[in-house]
Amino acid sequence: MRNKVSVLALFTRSSLYRILSLFGIMAAVQVIVFYLMMTIPRTTPLELITVVRDARLSLIFGGTFLLMTAQLSLVGCEFSSKPGYILRRLSLSPRWIFSLQALANACFFLLFWAFQALVLLGLSKLYMEQATPAIANHQTVYLSFYRSDFMHAILPLDEKSLYIRNIILALGMGVATASVPHYQRLHRFPIVIFIITAVTLGFFVQELGNTSAATVISIFILIFASISVYNIMTGGDSVEM
Repeated sequence: MRNKVSVLALFTRSSLYRILSLFGIMAAVQVIVFYLMMTIPRTTPLELITVVRDARLSLIFGGTFLLMTAQLSLVGCEFSSKPGYILRRLSLSPRWIFSLQALANACFFLLFWAFQALVLLGLSKLYMEQATPAIANHQTVYLSFYRSDFMHAILPLDEKSLYIRNIILALGMGVATASVPHYQRLHRFPIVIFIITAVTLGFFVQELGNTSAATVISIFILIFASISVYNIMTGGDSVEM
């Protein structure tokens, strides 16, 4: 058990500060762009969802997601250094190493989702402090998270299917990013990272109430993540779990 905790802590420390730096940069950029969009002189004041859309917060979120994916995928890859040697000294099989890295990475993606929700709530508060009573009231923020597809994807309120989908996406991305160093050490091509990343990025924002789409995406991610896990667990590694 101590070895497993050590490996989990190793994967967490390897990315923690870089990931937190990405979070900070994303939040700073989103706040600056959001504030600039609010302060541009206009003939009519903008609604919250319009400011979020015009500030391109979803694009900033997507760019941060890609950078985060690249960072997590590179942890454990063997280039000039040999992290695989260090991991093998901890007497854990490649399967356990993959599983623990997938768990750590999935937690990072869940943290990313939660952090973006907090940023959106903070920006909403900023908007309410600046908005005129003619376009803002006590239900403005609540209704905006329903009317904006991006805001609703981040914080689905009472749409349970999106919460489940987001958790599955995080788990799928955890598996996909952990598969990269595993296959790289075996000199194999990790195609699953491109499939799951493309689906997550391309279909994360969807129309309100589209439960069927959330279900299809969830099943798709589960299938490809399960295939990846099965291939790794039964791939003929020399050390058995």
